Amino acid sequence: KLERTGDLLVFEIQASGFLYGMVRSIVGQLVLVGEQRISPDIFHERWSKKKKHEVLESAPAKGLCFVNAVYKDNYFTRFDNNDLFPKFIISDYS
Repeated sequence: KLERTGDLLVFEIQASGFLYGMVRSIVGQLVLVGEQRISPDIFHERWSKKKKHEVLESAPAKGLCFVNAVYKDNYFTRFDNNDLFPKFIISDYS
């Protein structure tokens, strides 16, 4: 999801997992599409055919922030609901 708020571009990216630097690469490529430096078709082809060697530009880390992680409902179990800094255990982990 992408929305513009004044001078800000706000991206919401969801996936089952991310590789190091992946979000910065995706955002950088989307900015290139917006600037018409690459076409949406080139963007799609790079990601669908995993042409990482063609992705040379990425967004700078400054300005990007991690907001939330969502896990399966029962993946983490809370030790104490009254704890201000809750500790979690991972189910089926030894």
